[in-house]
Amino acid sequence: MKELLQKNWPEYRKYTIREDGLYLEVKTNEGFTARLIKFEEIGFDEIITKYQPGPYATGFFLSVFFNLLFLLVFLLDFAKKFNISSGVSSGLTGGIIVCLSIWGRTIFKFEKQKILKGEVAIVFDYFRKKQEQVDLFINELKAKQRDYIRKKYMEIDEYLPHESLRNNFIWLYESNYIDRQELQDLFDKLDKKVIIKGF
Repeated sequence: MKELLQKNWPEYRKYTIREDGLYLEVKTNEGFTARLIKFEEIGFDEIITKYQPGPYATGFFLSVFFNLLFLLVFLLDFAKKFNISSGVSSGLTGGIIVCLSIWGRTIFKFEKQKILKGEVAIVFDYFRKKQEQVDLFINELKAKQRDYIRKKYMEIDEYLPHESLRNNFIWLYESNYIDRQELQDLFDKLDKKVIIKGF
């Protein structure tokens, strides 16, 4: 079983390749989710996205930051003149710093992600340090999916209709799970089975 763990505070994702699919666990501030993504739902069309703050959001944040800074200096000076408790001014300063830190973290969020697009989108953090690890994991997932699909759909099940089996084999070929020779061999085996069964 192959695993990949990605931590990007306050979020972490854990990917585990299982026999029947990819088990994904995601933990965020909002909660925890876990699900199994079946191999049939996984696609390998890759999209790379990069998020960085826009100039307007940055400008607005800096404007608010400096205005609050000047307001804080004014309030601290005001508190000194009128002998207001230092606890009040410390609390006010701490509150402003915490609020600006949380807001700044959401605005200045730099992310690079690789997304596997299929029936279910699978997202990986894809910064430079993580790229090689993610690419190796995706290659292993691809190989495991290929083995699983071939084993499951190349089998000639005597209880399935002849036409359904032919359609399965054509789908395997069109999806590049088998080559042309393997497709022909499957058709030959299927035709022999039908003849023997019909006899």
